[in-house]
Amino acid sequence: MDKRKIVIVVFFLILMVAAGMGMKFYQVQSTPVYEVLDNLHVLYDGEEISALYDDGEKLWVGLKTGIVTIDRSTGELLEVIDEDITLIYASEIAESSDGLIWCGHNDGVSAYTKNGEKKITLAAPQIPEGRVNTILAVEDGIWIGCMKGAAFLINDNGEWKVEKILTPENGLREECVSIIRQNGTEIWFGMYLCQDKGGLCILDGEEWSYIGMDEGLAHRYINSLVFSDENTCLAGVGHTMYGGLNLLKKTEEGWRVVKTWTAETGLPGNKVRYLYQTSGGSMFITTEMDGLVICGKAPDETTDTITGQYLVEENGLSDNEVKCMLESDSCYWLGGKMGLTRMDKQP
Repeated sequence: MDKRKIVIVVFFLILMVAAGMGMKFYQVQSTPVYEVLDNLHVLYDGEEISALYDDGEKLWVGLKTGIVTIDRSTGELLEVIDEDITLIYASEIAESSDGLIWCGHNDGVSAYTKNGEKKITLAAPQIPEGRVNTILAVEDGIWIGCMKGAAFLINDNGEWKVEKILTPENGLREECVSIIRQNGTEIWFGMYLCQDKGGLCILDGEEWSYIGMDEGLAHRYINSLVFSDENTCLAGVGHTMYGGLNLLKKTEEGWRVVKTWTAETGLPGNKVRYLYQTSGGSMFITTEMDGLVICGKAPDETTDTITGQYLVEENGLSDNEVKCMLESDSCYWLGGKMGLTRMDKQP
């Protein structure tokens, strides 16, 4: 090989090595560096947390292995309420007007006194089949959303009974009800694991209205709903890598989707898992796999890009999926797929 060819080969080898070193340097420099926050503390590490409720004296925590109560400030275990039920996915805990604490679980719904005594258990065929995903306490009863429909329970002279069952045959668009919320005279039902329209079914008195992807929702699966007022709703929607956050407004023609945010406009990830607005007005937006963002206020029509404090497991969360949340006097409680995070409020 003549000297000219040797020089050319050496030159290209040097370029390749330099390029490789540059790429390695870029990869090292672009690796995120996370700050572990000292106000995040993980309890029940590795335990799936599916539901939280504050009765004013203690927190009720729905674990995969049952229900316990803990101190609402420290998280210290107070009492094991029930080890005979299983809670996973989107189960909830709520309190009825007579002071009973209702918990949805894989085999139905159970109600307890505040002292932990089990008073009621309802299961199919009394209520629709499958896991109870959501509970809504209203003035005149309890709504529960199940894998095969929804049911309304009333207190008839001290005895709780099923007054109404809803299915696709009498109003719902799909069987699986993931969330139920009240807005004024309206009861909102969010659909999940649906094959057709899915979305939202809104019952106002005897009248039904529906909002789906054809009307602008980012996905047909509904995970969370928060109302800023009777005319404004935020809906967290999606499945796995797909979905977003929708803003809905009530107009003279009915509810309309007026804005959508996704990972391209600031969300940590596309599937919005849970929404929680604090007493100070901040909004927690959590996702399925990508952590959460804390916004200074709820996004509205003037918000083009979601901004705020982004948190992931590397910052000190129990994991990247926060499924439920509560605020107590000194901290926030974040229930995740792999533990319970206590987030102390900053002074």
